[in-house]
Amino acid sequence: MIGVLVVEDERPLRASWVDGLVGEGFDAIGCEKADEAVEIVQGRLGTPMATRVVVLDLMLETSPEPFRSDRWALARELWRLDPDMVILLVTAVWDKRDVDRITGLSIASRFLSKGSLTTELLAAEIRALLRISRSGQGEATHPVFEFEHVDRAGKGEVFTLDSARLVLKDPDGAEIPMRSSDFWLLELFVRRPGQVVLYDRVPSDVVPRRMPSPFQQSLATPLTEAVSRIGREINPYLATLKKGERRFFTNRKRAGYIFNALVRVIPPG
Repeated sequence: MIGVLVVEDERPLRASWVDGLVGEGFDAIGCEKADEAVEIVQGRLGTPMATRVVVLDLMLETSPEPFRSDRWALARELWRLDPDMVILLVTAVWDKRDVDRITGLSIASRFLSKGSLTTELLAAEIRALLRISRSGQGEATHPVFEFEHVDRAGKGEVFTLDSARLVLKDPDGAEIPMRSSDFWLLELFVRRPGQVVLYDRVPSDVVPRRMPSPFQQSLATPLTEAVSRIGREINPYLATLKKGERRFFTNRKRAGYIFNALVRVIPPG
């Protein structure tokens, strides 16, 4: 199993994430303080129980110095111990324009908002990021794609998806921030333009699934939520579409979604 360390000074939240990740199949443990995290990671280096992923609260107020005053210190120390470690920073203060985010992403693999972070989403983020770090084949197996709406081809509204680096750029070349799990879902659609992506065929490490219930359409709901998030980011560039014309995603009721785009792979170099 994949070793995950949750470093969070709020005990109920820490326990909830650890229990949830164990339920998702991870070898998850938790600790409260930064020095405890360093000790755990050091003690497991080079063993079958080595820590592959750290979920790290950005503000650890109960930790000793230098970790209490320098909120980046623990991430830097963990990556010094193991440069291949996946680090997810979580914070209750979320502003995607914050310059702190630039600093954090130079140290960690991903920034997550604590307020909206469920265990299912956390597990999906971890699985998605682990796919990048495996075997050093990211650029070969996850190329760069260009796509544009099928009804607006040739109008210069071309998006670029670097699926290895989890970077989506709008037609003006500006980055569009998204959850890493949503990047993988978008890649799934980009690889299948014009095809129906079935509700029950989306891998669970891309869109977490809910247990069947007589009161909900069990597999449609998580996919619908993820598609809606992606659509909110890319559909505004199609503001000139006439009423009734298709957006990027079309829902085939009781089946799945179609991605209405023309896609091409950018040759390397």
